[in-house]
Amino acid sequence: MEEFNQNEMQNQQMYNEVPQPGSQAPQSNGGIDWGGDIVRFFTHDLLEMLLAVIKRPATGAQKWLDETKSKSIVMPICMTVLSFVLVTFLSFLIARIKLGEYMGFMGFKFGTFLALGTMPVFFACFVAAAMFGLFAIKKNPDYILAIRHAGVHVFLFTLAVIAMLTVVIVFGGSKFGILIMALALICAISMGFSIARTAIKQYEPEGKECFSWYLAPLAIIISLWLAYLISSAMMPKTILSLFM
Repeated sequence: MEEFNQNEMQNQQMYNEVPQPGSQAPQSNGGIDWGGDIVRFFTHDLLEMLLAVIKRPATGAQKWLDETKSKSIVMPICMTVLSFVLVTFLSFLIARIKLGEYMGFMGFKFGTFLALGTMPVFFACFVAAAMFGLFAIKKNPDYILAIRHAGVHVFLFTLAVIAMLTVVIVFGGSKFGILIMALALICAISMGFSIARTAIKQYEPEGKECFSWYLAPLAIIISLWLAYLISSAMMPKTILSLFM
């Protein structure tokens, strides 16, 4: 009788180890819920990032990164793709409004705006590489965190571009419009500096902030400059002539 009970217990244990119909199998994609994360990005993350930046311009984006449930690389990928689409089509739409039939005469084709749309893509790549390098120097080579930071920087970049394009529609190339565009760009870059500094400062000893203070802004500026160089080299004419 005792032997029979032991066999029954072994059979029950083997049955429990076999995945039952309807049970959730372990994910084979590295633990990333692509569908759920993409839905979360468009339904929650975008609005939460925007509110975080508006409420806390200096620390909001970093606070969102720390507290959000979106810890995978899905958010930066979605943000980069969304930025590419918005920058490309919004700039093309404004060019059509401002130039109309003169677009062809001035050499502006849709490929010109596709090249402009690649700027946030290159910017994301360079920022991710720069942040990973800075994290690695501080003995924390977390490439996922570096990529997630790149997504937030692209988000700020996209907000600045949307603000600047809106100003072009409303004020054109007036001095007041140029001033507002400059302020929008300065605010976005300043927020980017703050995010990068805060991230690196976590791995610095108390009272030693020189590394994050100087190198974090330098990394963002170089990333933005390199992204502009590559995207502008792909254009037949500089897109900046639209705003002058």
